[in-house]
Amino acid sequence: MFDQTLWVLLLAAEGKPYPLFNASHSQQWRAVFSPDGKWIAYQSNESSKSDVYIVPFPDATIKMQVSKLAGWNPRWSSDGRELYYLGDNKTIMAATLLPRKNGLQIVESRPLCKIKSPGFDVSQDGKRFLIYQMVEPRHVGRHSHYQLD
Repeated sequence: MFDQTLWVLLLAAEGKPYPLFNASHSQQWRAVFSPDGKWIAYQSNESSKSDVYIVPFPDATIKMQVSKLAGWNPRWSSDGRELYYLGDNKTIMAATLLPRKNGLQIVESRPLCKIKSPGFDVSQDGKRFLIYQMVEPRHVGRHSHYQLD
């Protein structure tokens, strides 16, 4: 297995990349910034299974675990008040977040729907999900023609 650690590169400062966490014995991946850029949601195996966490940015010293049983593929709502993730049994979960002076409070995580796919995305308005679906490969002829209007 290879090391999966989150690194930060500040483009405006023209600096060098640095690890988000000073020291970690776990793997982190699938990180996404909140819409306001103040938080990062990511997936980690820190608890010996995959879970979703939130940390403030750039000071990632306070860590909040969002998922309870398991979690993958975090996605923010456009207003940053909900974090969607894939939970146990491929259930899309919605964690309601409440801004506080000292950070965010995770109010609740509720199931929305089960899917058959390992991946999804949420629309800008939060009213639709795009579900990634695996399909059987079809034999395509040697020539394919596409018409663009």
